[in-house]
Amino acid sequence: MKYRSGRKTLAAACGLLLLMPLSSCSKTETASPSTVDVGLLTPLSGALEEVGVDAKDAFEGYIAANDNKLGGREVNISIRDEGDSAKTSLPSAEKLMNGDNVDVIVGAASSANYIAVAPETTKAEIPLLGYGGQPDLKDADIDFEWLWQTSFSTSQLGASIAPYLEKTVDGPVYAIAPDYEGGQAIMGGFVKPFQEVGGELASGQTEPTWTPWPDTMDFSKYFQEAANSDAEAIFAYYAGAPAVEFVKQYAKSPAKDIPLYGAFLTEGAVLEAQGESAKDIQTVMNYAPDIDNAANRRFISEWSEIAPDRSASLYSMVGWDAALVLDQAISRIPANEEVTPAAINEAMGQLGTINSSRGSWQFDEDLHIPIQKWYLRTVMNDGPALANVVTEDLSTIGG
Repeated sequence: MKYRSGRKTLAAACGLLLLMPLSSCSKTETASPSTVDVGLLTPLSGALEEVGVDAKDAFEGYIAANDNKLGGREVNISIRDEGDSAKTSLPSAEKLMNGDNVDVIVGAASSANYIAVAPETTKAEIPLLGYGGQPDLKDADIDFEWLWQTSFSTSQLGASIAPYLEKTVDGPVYAIAPDYEGGQAIMGGFVKPFQEVGGELASGQTEPTWTPWPDTMDFSKYFQEAANSDAEAIFAYYAGAPAVEFVKQYAKSPAKDIPLYGAFLTEGAVLEAQGESAKDIQTVMNYAPDIDNAANRRFISEWSEIAPDRSASLYSMVGWDAALVLDQAISRIPANEEVTPAAINEAMGQLGTINSSRGSWQFDEDLHIPIQKWYLRTVMNDGPALANVVTEDLSTIGG
C-alpha cells in the first residue's frame, strides 16, 4: 500500500528544516495532523453545471454549519471542474491527487466521469466518494475497496419504477434516454425487469430510443415517433439543460397527452425553468424536499440559508450527505492520529446506518452504494411554487 503522509508528517518537515533550531520542529509549528484535505470534483461547466453547483454548495454549506470541520478536524477544500467528459475530469482528478495532495475525492457527478476517474483514484489509493450516479459495475473487473457512493447505482432508478409502471400503465411504454453511460445504466435497469414482469416497449422499439449526448436539444422527431406508436406512457431520463428542453417540448408536442414518467427530468433548478410544462409529470427518485424527518427538516432549514433562491434537490441532498458521511467517518479516527486516505477509507467501511434527509440508509457491503428507499413523485403546487411531491413509496433497493 502506498504511504502518503506527505506535508503532514513531522519528520518530513524537520528533514526540510535542518538549518533551523530543533525547537522549530515542534508539532505546534508544523502542519497540524488535525486537518483533512478534501478534493471536490464537480461539474462547474457543461450540461451538468447546475448539478455540480447544487452539490458543491451543499457540501460546503454542511462544513460551514459545522465550524469548518469534519469529524472535529479543520478542513481544506480544493475544487476542480469535472466538465462533461474524461477530457476534463481526468486532468482535474490528477491535479487533486498529485498537486493538491488530497486525502479523499468527493464528486464525479457524471457516470462517464466516474468510470474514467475511479481506476485512477483506486491506483493512487485515495477514496472516491461519489455523489452522482454510479454505473452498474457489479460485473466489471473493478476493485471497490476505495470506491463509495452517496447517491445510488444508476440502474436503481429504472429498476425501482419498472414494476410500478407495468402494474399502472395499461399498455406499452416508449422509453428514451441519452446515449451515454448514465442513460444506458438507467434504461438497462428499467427494461429487463419491466419485461420480466410482463411490460412491453412501444411498437417499433426493441430497445430504448437513444439520443446523442450531450448535443441533443431538439426532441420533436422523438415525440412524433412516440405519438405514432402504441405507447400508453413515456419513460425518459434527462437531466440539466436537456431536461428543460425535453419537458417544454413535450408539453407542446403530439405526445403531450401520453403520460410522462421519468428519472431526474424535473429535478433541481430545471423545474423552475420548465414551469407549467412540468405539471403532473411523475418521476422516480430517492429524495424529495417534503420527506418528513428530523434530518430533512435540518437540511431544508440550512439549505434555505445556503441558497435562498433555490429549492432543495437530489443534487444538494447528496452533496450534503457526502459531507455527513465524511463527518461521521473522520470522527472515528482517533484525535491523536493523522488523517490519511487509508484511515478515511477504513472508517467509511465501519459506518452503519446513516440517518439522512432521504431516510435511513447504509452502504452495501460489496459495492459501497446505498441500500435505500425509492419514491414516486408528482410535480404539483406546493404553496405558490411547483415541487416534486412524494405520492407513493416504491421499492427499497440495495446493491
